[in-house]
Amino acid sequence: MASPDNWINLDVRHPDGQTTKGQYLIRAWQPGSTADLDVNSIGPFATPIPVDSTGNGQLGVNLTDANAPAIDFTGDNDVFQVAAATGRPITFTVDSSAIANGTFLRVYDASGNAVATDNNSDPNGKSQITVDAKRGDLYYLEVSAFDGASLGKYTISTSQPTDDHPDAAVFGNQPGPAIPGVMPEVRRGCREPVLLEWCFGTLEGRGELGCDGCEC
Repeated sequence: MASPDNWINLDVRHPDGQTTKGQYLIRAWQPGSTADLDVNSIGPFATPIPVDSTGNGQLGVNLTDANAPAIDFTGDNDVFQVAAATGRPITFTVDSSAIANGTFLRVYDASGNAVATDNNSDPNGKSQITVDAKRGDLYYLEVSAFDGASLGKYTISTSQPTDDHPDAAVFGNQPGPAIPGVMPEVRRGCREPVLLEWCFGTLEGRGELGCDGCEC
C-alpha cells in the first residue's frame, strides 16, 4: 500500500465466535512479491516444516506442486524452521532442479549462528546439509538462488535415520572365514559386497571387522 495508506487493522476471530480460546502468532512482513509466502528473516515467524515422530518432513510434494516454496523475485530468500524429533543426525535437502544454477542453503542454530552452507553438493544436484542433533534442537534453514537472480520452485525436506547402525558395504578380494560372534553371512574379504550393520564399541573376542591380507 502506498503512503499515506500504509497501515492495516487486523481483526482475528475463531469461526465458532466465543467458545474457543488460546494463543496464536501473527506473521507480518513486507514481501518483495505478492506471491512470496515465506519470511526472509530468522526468528519465530520463519515458516515451520512439520515433521513426524521419526524426524521426516517436507514442504512441496514435487516441483509442480502449486504449494511448493519458490524463489519469487530477484534477491528473494526464504527462511524455514524445524526441530529435531530424535537425537540422531538431521539432514536438510533442497531440490532446486527447476532453478538455474540451483540454490544456496544456509543452516543456522536456534541462536541464529551459521552452522553450515551448501550449493548443490548432492550427487543429484540438490543442496544438502547433515548436522548432529539432539531431540528438540531448533534449526533455521535459509534458501536463496545461488546466482542471486534465478527464479523457480523448489522442495525442502528434513530427515533423520531410524537406525543407530547405518548399513555399510564390506569389500575384499578373497573369501574368508566367518567372523566369530557376528552374523554367519558376514565374512572377511568377500568377493561380493555384503551389507551389515557396523558394530560400535569393543570388538574384543569377535576378531576384526576387516580383511586379512587384502585390500579393503
